Amino acid sequence: MSRFILFTCMAFVTAFVGVSWALRGFPTTSYSPIGELKPTLTATFGDESAKAYERKAWEAEHTAMSDKDPKLDALRMDALQAGTAYAMSPCNRTMEGQFDRGHVGLCARLHEDLRLPEPGHGYVL
Repeated sequence: MSRFILFTCMAFVTAFVGVSWALRGFPTTSYSPIGELKPTLTATFGDESAKAYERKAWEAEHTAMSDKDPKLDALRMDALQAGTAYAMSPCNRTMEGQFDRGHVGLCARLHEDLRLPEPGHGYVL
């Protein structure tokens, strides 16, 4: 009789543990030395982030394009590097000077390419 009571109690305890485990969604815990993996993609729907990313990729692709003119490419890269340096440190006089020289050089070259008249000869900017 005592074995019957023991087995009955074991059956009830097992049923209780099984049902409570099932209600929690059958959770299992495993300890890994690697740790939990986190998603690297943040999916966003209905906003402009995907369009902004595509626009940024398009700009990067077309900014890196060359006109097959080494002098213009050098001027373009100098202006781009000077602009990036100035954006990182706008209070630095050296960066400000490089920014001015880079953009003046690029503007002078574009001025030549477009065959514009010299500044101050009868037109106002």
